[in-house]
Amino acid sequence: MSLKHPVEPGECLASLAHRFGFGDARAIWSHPDNAELRKKRPDPNALLPGDVVAIPDKEPKKETAPAGKRTAFRVRRPRTRLRLFLRDEDGAPLAGKKYWLVVGNSGFEGRTDDRGKLEQKVPPDAQDADLVVWTDEGDLQADVLAVSLKIGHLPPLEEPGGAPARLTSLGYPGGDADLPAALRAFQKARGLPESGALDAATLDRLRRDYEGA
Repeated sequence: MSLKHPVEPGECLASLAHRFGFGDARAIWSHPDNAELRKKRPDPNALLPGDVVAIPDKEPKKETAPAGKRTAFRVRRPRTRLRLFLRDEDGAPLAGKKYWLVVGNSGFEGRTDDRGKLEQKVPPDAQDADLVVWTDEGDLQADVLAVSLKIGHLPPLEEPGGAPARLTSLGYPGGDADLPAALRAFQKARGLPESGALDAATLDRLRRDYEGA
């Protein structure tokens, strides 16, 4: 038996695992009742509101403990990773830049790596975050970049809005109205036929580039 859960805005597999008490999200995603959804959504953390996820019954875990003694059990609290690639207006990585990330009541400080990557463990049900990046740490005046983030709201690549969102993140803004122009610029930069259409080769390259940035 499994519960049929319609996905709500901002939900992804990680947040669903947290909501329904699963320490490992794969226990949900690998369930046979989700086979068709797995084919439709290659990325379980980019679900569309209205998608139906089968939530299986949880199997109780049994542990043994000696009588008459105090026994401590450690409960695994799931976390998920927020991964961002930061670039300047020319597309160059913002490498080695200090950042301050606020998610809920928690703040995280660090530096981007040589690819401009920021990777941070955050609560699986997080949907909003604020990020400040020090793009220039001058002695007299520092230049900062401040952005607000919506976590878990990225549309699936194959759905309307999915390609424009990823193209914009990769430095090819266009939106729905100028999507063909953005696609042609992306295709030209990747050595693909400049059709301006979201064909299979472009979809595959866009997925790989976005995930690996």
